[in-house]
Amino acid sequence: MCFGQRIKFTDPETGAQVGPEGGLSCGRKEPNAFRVKQASVVTIIGHTGLFNQHTYKDNCLKPMLDNLPYRLKANSAILYRDKAPCLAAGTVQASLEEEMSCFIWNPDIPPNSPDLNPLNYFMWSLRKERVNKHALISSFDRLAKILKDEWEAISQQVIQDSINSWMSRVRKMKKSRGSHIE
Repeated sequence: MCFGQRIKFTDPETGAQVGPEGGLSCGRKEPNAFRVKQASVVTIIGHTGLFNQHTYKDNCLKPMLDNLPYRLKANSAILYRDKAPCLAAGTVQASLEEEMSCFIWNPDIPPNSPDLNPLNYFMWSLRKERVNKHALISSFDRLAKILKDEWEAISQQVIQDSINSWMSRVRKMKKSRGSHIE
């Protein structure tokens, strides 16, 4: 496993990504531990409703690597993804080997890794809470607009706070021997 200066989290259902601007620093007591300093959010929504290994690789992973924010480079970023089938597929693993020098290999991803993805353990519930404050939403277009507006209204600090809890969640996951921690 390669530990570089950056990390990015992805969600298999939407292709959404959360990643740091400031990178990671290794803890002295835990050489493989990270502390994420800053985060950003990029959302990629599939137009067909189909999200599989090819959709992820072609419409999410490739554009993300081609357009990394904050001057990140594919050879200095770590991509963290969970074990959803579309993210763990052999074609995705092969693309990562070709495009990135640092990524977390499938065998090194914990079995209950959604507990370690800020999109899963924090962002989706926050956005759902914010969307539920709206009155009855009568059309798909209105829902799409509300979802987009609420996503953009989430402050960078809130995103950062969710990222900052990542290492403590890794410790809890390790202590629980890979079981769910919530």
